Amino acid sequence: MSNEYSIRFIGGILSVASGVLLFFTHLFGLIGSTELITIFSKSIVLFAHLMMVFVFIAIYESELVRKGLVTMVGMIFSVFGTMLVSAIVYVEIAGASGVEMEHVFKAPVASTIFLNGPLMFVFGMILFGIQLIRSDSSSRLAGLLLVLGTIVFATGSIVIDAEIIFSVIGSALTGSGFVQLGLMLKR
Repeated sequence: MSNEYSIRFIGGILSVASGVLLFFTHLFGLIGSTELITIFSKSIVLFAHLMMVFVFIAIYESELVRKGLVTMVGMIFSVFGTMLVSAIVYVEIAGASGVEMEHVFKAPVASTIFLNGPLMFVFGMILFGIQLIRSDSSSRLAGLLLVLGTIVFATGSIVIDAEIIFSVIGSALTGSGFVQLGLMLKR
């Protein structure tokens, strides 16, 4: 088994897994928000985001996306954004577990991470998705799903009253994009 095949195959499995986990975790959030449900769902989101770091690299290294400066910038922003979002989710898990976290996000470095991590992730996902749409491969639909899902999901942070609905719809679209990309990577 060559290195490229290993990266593609494992990246494909992780892409499918992260897409499915993201959707079902946000769907699970509709059930309620007890401490146990919150900790469980945030833990799954954390693992899904950690998997995505590898997925972005596997997609970049595949022939599914055009190589170039925009793709590279999209991948870098997606990877770093995902890492920072993972840090945020980790702190949220601690807060849901009863640890006093109110001062953490107010600290200068943490507040910068809290503000910029999701923005980096959204910007990177949109760039990466656009490059998938522009590619000459069968990954156009996956790119469209990533872009639309990211925009819908991000809209939830603006429309606070309907955030959970936007999260579920956005995660369904984004998750579908990751599943499609994962199936293409496993070929």
